[in-house]
Amino acid sequence: MNEPIAALDATQILFIDRHLLVVNKEPGWLSQGDKTGDAAVSDLAKAYLLEQLPEEERGQRNPFVAPAHRLDRPVSGVLALARTSKAARRLGAQFLEGTVTKEYLAIAPSSLPDEATSRLWLSKDHQHNRVRWSETARPGWQEALTRFTVLQREGDWALVKLLPETGRPHQLRVTLASLHAPIAGDLRYRSTLELGRSIALHASRLAFKHPIGGAPVEFVARFPERWLEHWPWLAMSAL
Repeated sequence: MNEPIAALDATQILFIDRHLLVVNKEPGWLSQGDKTGDAAVSDLAKAYLLEQLPEEERGQRNPFVAPAHRLDRPVSGVLALARTSKAARRLGAQFLEGTVTKEYLAIAPSSLPDEATSRLWLSKDHQHNRVRWSETARPGWQEALTRFTVLQREGDWALVKLLPETGRPHQLRVTLASLHAPIAGDLRYRSTLELGRSIALHASRLAFKHPIGGAPVEFVARFPERWLEHWPWLAMSAL
């Protein structure tokens, strides 16, 4: 559908060096290109890097930028991109091995328990871009493990911290939907609140080993300011 998209700017860059670029992704941005043809974060990152070159060198280079993982289009938060093929391979290996720490924040109905570990089996319906779930194992379905804790409640809503132990498509969205508490704005999984191009799910923290040298690195992004329009009580949160 080729929707216009804003450029990546310095305020959205959490970290940059020769091997790694970490951004605070806006909801509505694609992590990687798809059949819509809309610009992806990698495209925006390339354009940003080219802008940093001296004017006489612009248009003469094609920077390498590859997402190390992905966030669903309506999700915001920390997204890591590799700037070299070596960094891409090493980051990809960490995600596959499950050694990356991922933490998310969400707004969901306050009917959730204080804390729990969810274990589901998921199957992706690619035609409708939905995920089905089962509480028992099924042939060919993928196991999904998620721990979550309610951090704060106010009226009908709760601020929830989610820690996925696996990385399945729509895993966090389905986890809360399976508990009859879909993430706010997630109409695909029957939320009753409309939030436009976004849902109230935010990748707040990402920690892994730097792909070159192996030093531990951690990146944090506060939840979007627009959440305060719907849930002003979040202004008192330390997160």
